[in-house]
Amino acid sequence: MARTILAPMQTHKLAALLPIALLPLLLSAGPTAESRIAAAKAPDISPIDQRFLTQIIRRTLVATEADQTYEPDYVPPALAKVQCQIVVILRLSGYACGIGVSERKPVAAACQQAARLALESASVAGMSGLDFVNKIRIDVAAAGELQPYTGPGNWSDPGVLESFLDPGIHGVGVALDEEQRWCTPGEMIAKNVPLGEAVRTLAKEVSFNPQAMSDATISRFRTVHWWEVEPGKRVVTLRRGMVVLDADQVTASSVDDAISRLARYMQYRQLPAGRFSYRYKPSADEYDFKPHDVTQAAAAWAMAFHASRTGEAKFRESADRVIAELSKHIIDLPTVDGAAFVATPDEKNKL
Repeated sequence: MARTILAPMQTHKLAALLPIALLPLLLSAGPTAESRIAAAKAPDISPIDQRFLTQIIRRTLVATEADQTYEPDYVPPALAKVQCQIVVILRLSGYACGIGVSERKPVAAACQQAARLALESASVAGMSGLDFVNKIRIDVAAAGELQPYTGPGNWSDPGVLESFLDPGIHGVGVALDEEQRWCTPGEMIAKNVPLGEAVRTLAKEVSFNPQAMSDATISRFRTVHWWEVEPGKRVVTLRRGMVVLDADQVTASSVDDAISRLARYMQYRQLPAGRFSYRYKPSADEYDFKPHDVTQAAAAWAMAFHASRTGEAKFRESADRVIAELSKHIIDLPTVDGAAFVATPDEKNKL
């Protein structure tokens, strides 16, 4: 099936043209030095516009698979002046099976370019066809402009990177002469890559001479990141860290709603035996199954308190199950009336 693949920039290469299995990080072309601004700011793309852009991406994927051309005949005024680079990841059962990175251009056109490159990337791995497109979920990151480090000393000095870059919040870029590479904050989280390792990986892409890296420019940038909950349906904005709310958004009703959503999520994460699943490790695609008794006890108390506060049977059942499981480790002290202690599964009383 013939497809038109947009050529990479002359002095940069697009990661989407490489087999996914060979990507240690999501490495891509960076904006030119002239496009940099003095503040690390994410592109201004609202949730409703995120949905609109996702529809453009999906329609582009469908048209490309059908050997047709699709061009949107309308772009919302709020997006008319937005220019950025777009990263599109096609996910099937949560796994990335196609990645496309656009050049910096008007956001709608950038989404289409990244979508076509992601589809080409997936086809290299043997995944294509309309059935495939209809099953995948679309993961999108819009990258803001790079802010280079201009503080005192050199970026390689101890502590500078850690004070300049907040992993998971900032993406990181490395530039030397005509070569530039960057990786998104979401990619660092997904692959569980420490900041220093991410910088070293990028550095190897721009120079084979370790001595020259002291002359490289290190930059940070922000992204807007969203993905489809279900194929072709609503999208969710992904955030790390705290979200600032306006004062009028914090009401008794909104707090109650947040607590109720958290309780339902805890139920979703509850294991059949009663405990709650713990930390998920994206890089290993597995959960941490260590006991974590102190955390489990705190979760049990929170669920029990919520059940008593709401009186809802589903929360009471959830609390009863985790309490019953944790109570198996309570051992009475026969020498002291009414006294007991918690024996953790490793036979050591840490509590």
